[in-house]
Order: sequence, then C-alpha cells, then structure tokens
Amino acid sequence: MTCGPPFGQFSARMLLVSLVAVSFGAGTGDRHAQAMQAQDASAPVESESSAVQIVDLKPGLAGTFKIGFWTAFEIAIQAGDSPAVGRVEMTVLDGDGVPSRVMGPPREAISIAAGERKSVVLYAKVGSISSDIIVSFREHDGAVSSHTYSADDPRFVGRLSSTRPMVVSIGGGLLPADVAQLAERQIVVAAIEQVDQLPSDWWGYEGVDTVIIGAHEEEIARVLSAQSPQIQALEQWITLGGKAVLSVAGRADAILGAGSPLAAFAPGHFEGMVPLRQSIAFETFAETSEPLGATGGFLLEVPRLSGARGRVDAYAGSSARDLPLIVRTQHGLGQITYAAFDLAKPPFANWAARNQLVNKLLEVSSSEAREETSGLGQVTTLGFDDLAGQLRGALDQFGGVQLVPFWLVALLITAYIACIGPLDYLLVKRVFGRMESTWVTFAVTVLVFAGGAYALAVSLKGTEIRVNRVEIVDHDSESQVVRGTDFATVFSPDVTAFDFAFIRPHDGEQSQPGVRDPSSSAPRNMLISWQGLSGAGFGGMDATTTPVRLFDRPYDFSPNLDALESVPIAKWSTKALVGRWWAQHASGVQAQLRETTRLQGTIANNDRAPLENCVLFYERWAYLLPTLQPGRTLDMGSVDPQRVETYLRHVTVQGDRNVSTPYNRASFDVGRIVEIMSAHELAGGEKYTGLSHRDLAFLDLSRLVNTGAAVLIGRSPTATARFQAQPAPAAEDSGFEWCFHRYVFPVSNEPGP
Repeated sequence: MTCGPPFGQFSARMLLVSLVAVSFGAGTGDRHAQAMQAQDASAPVESESSAVQIVDLKPGLAGTFKIGFWTAFEIAIQAGDSPAVGRVEMTVLDGDGVPSRVMGPPREAISIAAGERKSVVLYAKVGSISSDIIVSFREHDGAVSSHTYSADDPRFVGRLSSTRPMVVSIGGGLLPADVAQLAERQIVVAAIEQVDQLPSDWWGYEGVDTVIIGAHEEEIARVLSAQSPQIQALEQWITLGGKAVLSVAGRADAILGAGSPLAAFAPGHFEGMVPLRQSIAFETFAETSEPLGATGGFLLEVPRLSGARGRVDAYAGSSARDLPLIVRTQHGLGQITYAAFDLAKPPFANWAARNQLVNKLLEVSSSEAREETSGLGQVTTLGFDDLAGQLRGALDQFGGVQLVPFWLVALLITAYIACIGPLDYLLVKRVFGRMESTWVTFAVTVLVFAGGAYALAVSLKGTEIRVNRVEIVDHDSESQVVRGTDFATVFSPDVTAFDFAFIRPHDGEQSQPGVRDPSSSAPRNMLISWQGLSGAGFGGMDATTTPVRLFDRPYDFSPNLDALESVPIAKWSTKALVGRWWAQHASGVQAQLRETTRLQGTIANNDRAPLENCVLFYERWAYLLPTLQPGRTLDMGSVDPQRVETYLRHVTVQGDRNVSTPYNRASFDVGRIVEIMSAHELAGGEKYTGLSHRDLAFLDLSRLVNTGAAVLIGRSPTATARFQAQPAPAAEDSGFEWCFHRYVFPVSNEPGP
C-alpha cells in the first residue's frame, strides 16, 4: 500500500483539474470562467438608518415588462419625521449575472420634506428572469435605506421572458376577447387606460413589439390629442424603428386634425368624414367570407384622407387613393398601420372574423406566435436561437485568442492523473525505494502541471485587451432622422474593472462617413448598456436557474445612461455591450428615384468616404451596385436587378431547378449576418434562417421596403461613433471593426425627364 497524504492528494488533484479546465476549456465568451468574490461597502442592504423609506415599486407598462430591455420603474419614497436630500438607486443583475446599478434623478438630487411622499421614475434593464431588485435611497450624509423585491414578488407577475412578444394597447383599442386570443398565441397585451401611465422617454418602449392606439371615446381622444411628454416619447420610438397601429374613425377630427400630435401618424391629410356603404374591402383584407354587419344595411362613417402615401391594403372606390381604409406607411425608420375605423366599436367589435382582422393588423404569423422553447435545443446546438445571438457569437471571435479543444483538455487531465497515480508509485517504489518521498514528487508534479497549464493558456489567449465592433447607422432621407446602433465585445486577459462609453463626433472633430457637416446645435443622444443572450439556454437571460455570481460589487450606469463605470470582467472573459444614438440632419448620400417600368434615377455620394459592397432593395428586386466613390453619382438605369429571394438566399441553378443555399446559422460572417438582419422578412424570415429576429427587430428594414421605400445598404471603412474603454487596448489592431450604413429613400411614381 502506497504511503502518502491521500486527502492532500485528492484536494490537490481536484484543484489541478479545476485549473486545467479553466485554463484550457474556457472560451473567450465564457462568462463563468473564474469564480471570485468582491466586497462592496457601498452596496445597498436592508437598513432603517435613513429618514426616507421605499414604500412601493411599479414596473413597466401596466405592470408588464420584458427581460433584457429598458424598462421604466416608478418608485415611491416617503420621508419620516425629518426632511432629506439624496438619490434613488436600483440594483439588478445584468445578462451576465453581474449586479448593475442605475441612479436618479439624472440632473439634481431629490429634496423631500418631512412626511412627504414622492415618485421617481428610473430606467433599468433586468438581465435575469430570477433577478431580485434592490431599491435604495442614499442621502448626502451617506445614510442608506433600501428594500429588496424578490423575483417572485407579486409586483412582478407581468415579468416576461426576453423572447415573449409584447403588445401595448392604448385607449381600449383591443377588447378582452382579443387579449385572450393573442394569449393563446403566446402574445402578451399590456392595456393602458391613461396616457400618464406611458413612459416619458422612448426607450421605455424598447421591449414592445407593437403599440395599438384606439380613440373611440371622447375623453381618450382629447388626451391623445394634447401635447405631452408621453406622446412625444411614443412618436420618437416609432420614428426610431417602432411599430404602431392607429385605429380611428368617430374621433378622427380630434386625433387627425391640425394641432394634434397624432396628425403626423396619418398617411395623408384629413379632409373630413364620409359614408361607406360596402364592407367588401374589410372582408377581403381579413381573408374571410364572414359578412361585416347586416346584409344590405351596411353604413359606416370613415375619415377621408387625401395624398395617401405608403401601401394601401384596403380601400373603397375605383383606385387605392380614392378612399384608403387600411394603409401601412413609413414614419421615419418605423411603421404605422392606419385603420379608418374603430376596432372597439360595432360592427368590428362583434364581427365573427375579428380574430383574423386583429392578426392581420398586427401582422402576426405562425412563426411569431410559436411556443416558447425549454432551451435544451439551444444548449445542445448553437447556444442561441436569435440573430442577435449569432451576431454576439461573431463578436466573440478574437484573432490571437484560441479556444483549446476539449480533447486536449481531457488528454492533459488523463496525463496528470497518470503522473500522480501509477507513475508516481513506480517512481517512489522502484527508483527511489522510499515510499515517503511521494510527499515531494507529488508536490513537484502539481506545480509542474499547474505552471505548464497556466503558461500554455497565456500563450494561447494572450495578455492584451481586445475589442471587436460592429456599427449600423441608418438614415431616413425624408425625415432626416439618423439612428446608430453600435455593438462592442471586450476581451480582458485579467480580472479588470473597465469604464465604457460610445462617443459621437462633436465640434472640432472630423465628420465621419454618414454625418455630413453636423452643426453644434444637432442633438447628440446616446444610450449604452450590456447586451444579453436571449432564450433559456446556458447563459441565457430566461434560464430559471440563478446565475453564477462572479462579482458582488455593482457597476454603475451614469445618470444619463450614456456611460458605464467600473464594469468587472473576469480573466480571459468578455463583455458584450450595445450603444444606441440618434440625431437629425441630412445624410451624405442622396438619391432621386422614380419608378416607371423599372427603378430609375440617380444616387450621389457626397460623403468623404466610399460606400462599398452596396445593394439596394426595392419591392421584389435587389440591385447590386458598384462602390459609390466620394463625389460620384450613379445612374440606376445602368444597373440590372435580380429578385430579392435570388440574392438573399444565394439561389443557384442546378440542372433545371433553382436551389436556395441554406442559411448557415453556425457562421460568424459579420457581413452576411448584418445583411440578413437588415432584410430578414424579405429573405423569408424564420422559415429560411431557422433563427428568430426579435431582440433587434428594429434593425429589420423589410417593412419599409414593403411600404414602397428603397433601402440602400453599404459598408464604410470607418465608424461614425468612437468606442471608449478605460483601460484601453494597447494596439489599434486589437480586433476587427465593421461599419454599415443603410439609407431609406422615397420612390416617386411621377414620370422623369
């Protein structure tokens, strides 16, 4: 029997196995690569030391909110016997299981008198379905009172998984029967009865798929027609890529009349109410044979619009522009579906085909209403089921950082076990002849393997901070709205706390491609946050298991949500970030397009940089364009189109058949991923890609193409916004950088010269 320290050998053996597994098996995106603890004296705890108490918390829209998206939380605080001055803080887990903290109000501290009760709205992103929420009030003298709301608190019954579709109904546009019908299709409806229940900032709608606006009652119409921060935020959300349905008829004079903020939502100019005596247009739109109203006695007052723009899906008269009834129109970078009737009133309220009508208005398809998966397939295959996850996976690939295959890890572990077992026995028994020398040989073996594993891991994964970036900048030529979406993934070779920010060009800096002569008065707005992985798979935000806590100390969002401070990243791990910015000014690429028998006109690049790998989508056609050089103008008459499906699906001819190339879900080709994200519906949606497109659905410009706009996509050599990390990467070529610009142009039906 071999003499030696069996318990010590076992402990050291397990330690070495853990070291080897961490050193060799942890990938660049492994957020649980190394367990560590950190203490934070400033972390909020349950306390009664402050004179102010947290008395209530109201989350989201009518109590409904989605994991992984910005959400408005209304926090009620009440002072005790003495006044107080301070700030409200909220701490939640992010998508990696790391505590993050927001604080407010952003501009000045809260002054609250003795016995007074106040409400404060903070915006936060909850990154885990099982995350607790800690709300605190921190006074200027350092006293803190806080309250922890557990994940199973009744206030959070409306917490939705990151993949669950969410519809907001304002003003009673949907009936209880509609809510039940949509719930069967896994779509949740948040019913808002009062406008002041809506967020006053557009990012409060980030997790919303569609907003339905109804105004069948006089009081609702009056409130919706008034100027308010809530209506302005709703309009800005739609402009930046949101989707809304406007159902209006009886109160159209108030909703669509001059001076109403919703008048801009109409696809034309409101002229007045006219009688409609036939219902066939609605029945055709709903694809039903069920009659609307009594046979032979149909009469409905509907608003008449002149100069209707967009795609007319239902109309009365000899042409689509005579009396448009259902119109899908572009609004900035978003879409509004205009319905010239009241959904909540007869004859539509009790129509037998109402379900089909509602589903068509919401554009609900079978793929959008699929059952939520358990996540097992994600774990055993790709680890994601959304295009956002594929883009995140592409950003997780760093040159010079290698993932050691499992077979090598297993080989090294086997060699280690052999060395501390039979080989060690033969060495001390046959060579040394002294069994007690195992105390020395075992220690040497452990040190050699541990040091070798660490040295090899360092050589494979490096010692440099690395950053991969993808930027997508969208320009709408009519509204002159510019929207930027920046993605960055940071690789850290050590346990480090970073400060992050995305910075747009400002006065004194050279204008980047896509931003033409920005003035000092142009708004420069920015949001930055972490980017989580949707779904219930391993590392997903919807997983019911409690995330592994690598860090206890929360990092901070800046009060304006435009920077992150002291974000910890574990050794040889990554952090995925997303920034969103918006402005309003003319873009550097202009177009004059018209349609005759085919698309005609010109596209001029007035920017300082070329636009490469260009493709223009219009209706069913894709136009592959040459590089648009600065100062040059392209004549579209010289470009031959091909069908959108042929281009996006890479259709080839094999014998007498056209064969589509299957979409490679395991590919990390950034150009191909962004192309499909830009035209997911045009490519066939989830039926073609096998991946949903919900997390970043606003990046899909297919709906704008379907409303009659032309969309140009190209790649620029340099980014518009600058990513700032502290500590910063040592080398400029520490990662890859892709920058895409997408332009939305109107197309005229008037004949050209």
